[in-house]
Amino acid sequence: AFELEGRPVASGAWRRSHARRLLQLLCSAPKLSESRARVLSALWPGSDEAHARNRLHHTVHFIRQALEEVPERLRPQIVVGADHVTFVPGVDTQIDTQCFVGDVEADCSQAETRLGHIQQALDIFRGPLAPGWDDCAHIDGRRAWLETQRESIMREALDLALELERPDLALDIARQLAQLLQNDTDAHCR
Repeated sequence: AFELEGRPVASGAWRRSHARRLLQLLCSAPKLSESRARVLSALWPGSDEAHARNRLHHTVHFIRQALEEVPERLRPQIVVGADHVTFVPGVDTQIDTQCFVGDVEADCSQAETRLGHIQQALDIFRGPLAPGWDDCAHIDGRRAWLETQRESIMREALDLALELERPDLALDIARQLAQLLQNDTDAHCR
């Protein structure tokens, strides 16, 4: 889902899968930027470069049209350069994958503060990155990394809750972790 000022942008705006996928690819990339070659190969595998470049420009144009009603100061931009395609957030734009990673990587020396960052990260996590897009190695790798981070911080949160003598929180986290591990086991057994 794509939201601006806490309101979802009409889902019809993203009816074209390439528009949705371009945003997913850029917003999950480090520094919100991806090489143009990687974008082209991810979105239009098997297409010749000229055709894929043309489709990229059409897709960016479609996204810009979809965001025309968003106030200019809030409107994110997609910049297509010679070598990179970059997502430039609008004012106060928050990207869930970037916020999740920020909380996961927060450097905290105090257990209570670290636990707070982990809880924020877990609250942000809304599910797998780009569900239904299974034919892209770049997205598959990012999705797997995010899932691994989620499991890792859940284990860390459990240890911290026990260390801080918060048994109710530890029990809640243990249940969530057990559910996550059960879902992973079920998915691998299918």
